Amino acid sequence: MAIDEEITRTGECRQCGECCRRLGWLLVHADDDTLEWLRARDTEIKVVPDEDVREYYWVSIPYPCTHLVDMGNGVFHCDMHDTKPEICKRYPEPTDDLKPGCGYRFTKG
Repeated sequence: MAIDEEITRTGECRQCGECCRRLGWLLVHADDDTLEWLRARDTEIKVVPDEDVREYYWVSIPYPCTHLVDMGNGVFHCDMHDTKPEICKRYPEPTDDLKPGCGYRFTKG
C-alpha cells in the first residue's frame, strides 16, 4: 500500500496472543542511549538499522511478552492491559505484518 493512501483498520482482537509471542517494531529517531539500553537488556534483542532511513531501527524480541497471560481455551490477556505501552495499544498498524488468524484487516480508501 502506498504511504499517501487512506488506510482503515477493521475487525477486532481475537485474543489469540500471537502478536505478543514474538515482538517487533520500528523504532523511529532512536538516540544512542535508547539503542545502548535495548542492546544491554538482553543479547537476544536484535536492533537492526533500517535500510532506507538512517535514524530508524527494527527491534525484535524472539520470546513472548512477560505480561501475556494464558487464560485457557486459546484465549490470552495482557496483565497490564489498562496501562500497556502505546505501541501495544495501537497494534496492529498498517506497517505491521498481521499474524495468521488475526481478527484485524486493513483496507484502502
